Amino acid sequence: MTKLFYNATSVAINDIGLLIEGAPKSGKSSLALSLIDEGAKLISDDLTFLCLKNNKLYALPPEKMQGCLFIREFGILKISEFQKEPVAVKVLIRLCQKETDFLNGEKEKKLFGVDIKVFNFLSSDFALTKKIKAVIKLIQKEWELKE
Repeated sequence: MTKLFYNATSVAINDIGLLIEGAPKSGKSSLALSLIDEGAKLISDDLTFLCLKNNKLYALPPEKMQGCLFIREFGILKISEFQKEPVAVKVLIRLCQKETDFLNGEKEKKLFGVDIKVFNFLSSDFALTKKIKAVIKLIQKEWELKE
């Protein structure tokens, strides 16, 4: 099993792994905290281990960072409900700071040979957690149709 580091915060919602990517100070950890508050489980903050197994990409935290979320104004926050098992990554959330990046962003990305759906959102969007939950429902429906 190949393990690679990827610069992204990651959470699991309904057993779907989400990578959250963006520039420094774009709100990756704050978004993860908001999603955790609504039932998501933290995988890793800012740096995620990605494992390639059977042509699927799995996310897990570096061992020393398990259950830790860094909030810039607060410091390290210990999260008690975190993802303990590797989870399949299906979605990349890209936080954009300019509308042109949001509108012109890619819709799919190959990560270590695996196709991942990309959803571009403005980091300042006040309904971001609601939109991400809609993305998860969409992905779940696609899975149901494939099976």
